[in-house]
Order: sequence, then structure tokens, then C-alpha cells
Amino acid sequence: MEERRQMDEQLRDLIEIMHFTENVSARIHRVSDEAQIYKAVKEEFAKSRRYNVTIFLLTDDGLRLRPVETSIRPGMVRVAEKVTGFKKESYTIDLNKSSILGQVVREGRTVQVKVSSAIGELFPQPLASLLARLMGYEKTPCIVTPLKRQGNIIGALMMSSTQLAEYLIPSVRNLAQHISAALELAQENAEHRRMEEALRTSEARLKNIFAASPDSITVSDLNGTIVDCNQASLDLEGYSSKNEVVGRNSLEFIARKDHSRAMENMRKTLEQGIVKNLEYTLVTKDGREFPAELSASVIRDASGAAIGFVGITKDITERKRAEEELKLRAQLLDAVTDSVCVADSNGDIIYVSEAAYRSRGYGKDELLKMNLYELNKSAGFEEARIRELFEKGEATFEGVDVRKDKSIMPVEVHARTIETGGSKLVLAVARDITERKKVEEMKDRFMSAATHELRTPLVSIKGYVDYILTGKLGPVPEKARSGLEVVKRNTDQLLRITDDLLDIQRLAFGRLPLHLEPLRFREVVDHCASEIQPFLDEKKQGFHLEGPEGPLLIQGDRVRLSQVVMNLLSNAAKFTPQGGSITLRVEDKEDTLQIQVCDTGIGIRKEDFVRIFQPFADIKKPAYIKGTGLGLSVAKGLVEAHGGRLWAHSDGEGRGSTFTFTLPKAAGKGAN
Repeated sequence: MEERRQMDEQLRDLIEIMHFTENVSARIHRVSDEAQIYKAVKEEFAKSRRYNVTIFLLTDDGLRLRPVETSIRPGMVRVAEKVTGFKKESYTIDLNKSSILGQVVREGRTVQVKVSSAIGELFPQPLASLLARLMGYEKTPCIVTPLKRQGNIIGALMMSSTQLAEYLIPSVRNLAQHISAALELAQENAEHRRMEEALRTSEARLKNIFAASPDSITVSDLNGTIVDCNQASLDLEGYSSKNEVVGRNSLEFIARKDHSRAMENMRKTLEQGIVKNLEYTLVTKDGREFPAELSASVIRDASGAAIGFVGITKDITERKRAEEELKLRAQLLDAVTDSVCVADSNGDIIYVSEAAYRSRGYGKDELLKMNLYELNKSAGFEEARIRELFEKGEATFEGVDVRKDKSIMPVEVHARTIETGGSKLVLAVARDITERKKVEEMKDRFMSAATHELRTPLVSIKGYVDYILTGKLGPVPEKARSGLEVVKRNTDQLLRITDDLLDIQRLAFGRLPLHLEPLRFREVVDHCASEIQPFLDEKKQGFHLEGPEGPLLIQGDRVRLSQVVMNLLSNAAKFTPQGGSITLRVEDKEDTLQIQVCDTGIGIRKEDFVRIFQPFADIKKPAYIKGTGLGLSVAKGLVEAHGGRLWAHSDGEGRGSTFTFTLPKAAGKGAN
């Protein structure tokens, strides 16, 4: 009888837990949120008053468990928190310290143990025994089983009751499986909701793009019949309502001359899936034709079958007009005999005229792959000229271009910077000066020969005149003396000119000897200042000397550097009207001396900068200003022979000039 009674009790327990599991399952399968599923399980257990449950989930690192829900009475939970000093929300269980939970989570086993045993693994004695006694769990059994989702263990389900025998383990497992199924269903529902929301968002975004796009968008079926269009499409064609467009064939809006090409492109779109940048002539409502660019793609249904086309159209009237203007400009540039070249800020060539590539023996495509620095082999082109160009916005200089056959072509370059689309470009116009250089070379040879031939009799004339003026040949009448002094002055002037010409020739061929020595440049400056002062006083011109009082030690040729300073001072005095002022300024920099001669004279025109240092330069000047135009050329050559640089600056006519030159403190690389 006792055995039968026990069997009846077990059967009742089994039936009762099966009904309980079904009730829990029925409720949680109606819940679509993971957290709400755990909460629903806890509430069903709390209502049963017979069973308790605690749900644990793995932490992100998979090393610990944290309790997320429990049906243990809140008062009992507070007692446990007070005794242990832990809060349920922040408490975690180290799986390395719990063999019971470790078996469940890591090995996937279902175990039946006493609750007090599980507590004993989590807290030290006697705290664990005290906690079990206070919670009434000294002899209460529990079943712990893995909690899974998509086949992966995500935590553990601990179910306890005073009547929880081993034969109920399958029912507890079954409950865990129901929870897992509910979690998976909730996840699927959540994913569906996210997909639906994303789809709604995407549809709304596409509708907004479709409506707000500045480009014309049309949707048509496979026959080309328009089924939808946006406002930009109506505006492009001159219509006010979709009713005037929808239902009509796309060909009605394309000029008849392009119909056959449009049909062919529809076929290509079906074959390739997409076509881009097709140009057509479209027709507006009032019959006006205009150029347009179309890109189209195939619309497919869920099975991948083609069901229509979507096309994006742009009015390219302005672009076509700009292209025609550019084409005309290119033709005009190609008609110019000078070479025209455009390069970016790195020197990479992006445009060349026909004269540019033909005169250098290259094809157009070859030059477009080159850099300005590859083309122009002028000394210092990369540094001085480009620096000047980007600082001032323009530059004019002579250079040497290299043809494809390695022969050289002397050029005169006028370059300036231009800005377009936020980028700075270089526009350079180069003129072939080969013939001019040949003439200059012939002139140089003639001048060299003539100068030598002229100097010899001049020296003789000067010698005889000087000797006669000494009186050693007898008394010289006053009238004759006056005439001889005129001869002497003009002879001295001619000798200075011939000396300048000889200096220019020697500098050009690198044959001018320099007598370099340690030099106190301040003495050179002071000497030149005293030499020029009488001439300035005669013209009532002011003079200012600025610079440090120290010796300003350098390596240089005293005579030649005095010649440079005197040439610049004389030039300034010559081109400055009476009452003007001249400043000689010296600055002691780290490795160099910088000397400036500034005047308030007639200034320099832009077009004269390229010629100003050339011998016999044809510079615009008033008729009362006389001179050969050799002084600046000699000065520039002497400075460069010392390893320095000489350049000029002027803000324009009537605004004065500044000539600046530098000298290295050590012997210059160009010194000879």
C-alpha cells in the first residue's frame, strides 16, 4: 500500500509540474522581448507558491554568471543582501569557483543538488550555513539545467522546491527548452521588427530622395511606359502635373533623331543591368530641344526578374556651352605661335597648346604625363622661379627647355598663378627665343672684338693727352688745354664703357678674375657713400645709410664689390628726380649680408623686369636720362660671381625701385 501511495504522489507531482510547465510555456510564447520572458517566468513561479526559480545569464566574457530574475520573495532577497553584503543587480558568480554551475554551463549537464550545497560553493562558512538557514534552504533540493538559445548555452535555470525529486528532471529540462524556444522566437520577431522598421525607413528615405532630388527621376515598365516621376522631372520637361506624363512612353520626350539609339540603349540596359552618362536631345512640352545626360538601371522583383527601368536625367545645356567655349579657347590657344602650358601646384602638366608639344618634338599625350621640372632645365628653376611665382602671383624669366631629341630650346617665360575650383594652377606662356639668342651671340662676339679693337687706340689717346697736359712737351695754351680736357673726359668715359663691355664678356664666359680676401664690407659701404655724396648734393637728393656699425666681415673682391655698390647708387641717383631720396641699407643675416638700394624715382614697368639686367636694355625712361644700360648687367654678374643674388622690385611707374643683393659671408660657390 505504501509503495502504491508513493507512486500516486509521484504521478501527481509529475502531472502538476507538467501543467505548470505548460502554463509557463503558454505565457512566455506570447512575449516578444527577452527581458519580459524572464520576468514572465519569475511571475509564474511566484504565483505557484510551490516552486522557486532563479535565472542566470553568462557575462560577455563567458567566465561568470549573473542573476537576472528570481521568484524568491523580495524580503528574503533583502535579508540575503544584508547578510552577504552583495546586491543582486551587481553580483556575479565566478564559474571557476562553482563546480555545480560549472558543470551545467561548461559541460551542458543537468544536476540535482541541495540549495545549501550551491550556496556553500559561493560563500565561506559559517556565512553560507547562516544564509541557507535564514532562507529556509537547509534541506531544499534544486535542479539546475542549462539555458540555451540557437543551440548555444547562454546561462542556467535553477528550480527549487521542497518536493523536487530526481524523476522531475525531464520536466525541468522541458521547461528550459520551452524558455529557449520562446527566446529564439522573440529574437526572430525582434529581427523581423528591425527588418520591417529598416524597410519602412528605407522606403521613406527613398521617397524623400525621389521627391527632393534636383535631378529628374522617372520609373517606367519594360516597354518604356512611364509609371512614376518626381517634381524635378516635371520641371525639366515643362509639365505641371504627373497626369500629363504618367502613362506616356519615354520616347515621346526624346527627339525623334535619337529614337533608334534610345531603343538600342534600352536593350543594353536589360543585358548589362545599368548604363551611364548617355547623351540625348530631349523635347519639352512647348517643343524646345535641349541636351541631357541619362543614366538608367533595371528594376527587379524579389525573384530577380526584370520588371522595369529607373532613369536619372540631367540637363547639360550649361556644360555643353562650357565645353564649346573651352573648345573654342583651345583652338585659339593652338593658333598662338607661343607655347601655352597649364600645370598644377606640383608642376604636373594638365594642358598644353599645339605649339607647345610640336616645337618640343613631343606628342600631346607625352607632355601631359610630364612635369614642368622635367621640361625646363634652367638653373634654379625649381626653387627661385617657382618661389617668386607663388609669392608674387606672376614671374617673367628666361629659361631653357629640353626637346624630346635632347636638344635645348631657349625660352622667355611669362607665368602667373590662377585659381579654379579651389585649386591653384600655373599658366605659363613660353616664347622660343632661339633666333634672338643667335643674334645676341653674334652681337656679343662683335662687341667683344670691337671692344678690344676700340680699347687699344683709346688707351693710346688717353696716354698722349695725359702726357701733353702734364706740360712736359712744353706749355699748353689755355684754349688748347680746355679742348684737351674735353678729349680726356670723353676718352675716360669711352674707356669705362669698354671696360664694362669687357667685364660683361668675361662674366658671360666665366673668365673674370676675382681677388678674394678677408674684407670689411662696412669700409666698402662707407667709401661708396662718400664717393656718391657730391653727385647727390648736386641733384639735391637726400641720402640715408642704414646698417650695423660693425666691420661686416666677408670674403670678397674689394674693387669689384665697390663697383657693384657704386653702379647701384649711380643708377638710383640717375633715375630719381631732383629732391628725391636714396637709401643704402645693409642687414647682417645668419649666413649672408643683404644690401638694398632704395630710391623714390620713376619706378619700373612690369614688362621691363625681364630686360632690366640685360646689356643695352631698351627700358622706358625720360629723354634727359642718359646711359648705356651696362651698369646693372655688370653688377648682377659680379654679385653672382661672388655666389650671391641680385634682383629688383618696384610697385610700378612713379613708385620708386629697390635693388637687393646678397653676399655669402664665406667665399661664394660662384666665386672664381
